Amino acid sequence: MQKAIALILCAVFFSCLSGCLTTAPAQNNSAQTADGLRATEISLSSASAALGAPVSLKAALKDSSGQTLNGKVVEWFIDGRSVGKSQMKNDVTTLMLTGEYTSNLGASVHEIQINFYGDADYKSTTATSLLTIKGVETPSAVASETASSTPLLRIRITAENASETPSS
Repeated sequence: MQKAIALILCAVFFSCLSGCLTTAPAQNNSAQTADGLRATEISLSSASAALGAPVSLKAALKDSSGQTLNGKVVEWFIDGRSVGKSQMKNDVTTLMLTGEYTSNLGASVHEIQINFYGDADYKSTTATSLLTIKGVETPSAVASETASSTPLLRIRITAENASETPSS
């Protein structure tokens, strides 16, 4: 069976986002569209982590007046592949990636995309940012991977008659 990739999606309860988010350009950020829907904007943080280290990505969805849209659902993508959905709660939503997941991503710069598909009141929007995975695994990730995939073998070596030369 294929090795499962652990992925944890959760909403983190923060009321203050100042200094936490790097705003990425978002689409559809006009006040109201011709179809009567309100425009939305997503702020998405960029992040970096060592290979094998956990990392969290944070985003906030707001309407054109700057009000956070708590309760709305967004979908996360890494390198064009959907990795799950999360809900806006307390002004933020967070995607948490385990160390195993970052190991499987590999050391590289990865594109993060978050989509809000809109609803009866709000227009859809998308934002992108970058996740940089640096090329050195953390010692705990290496030890964990080694322990989980390699059986333990104990070898005892003793020297007898060290002055004799081995016979052929």
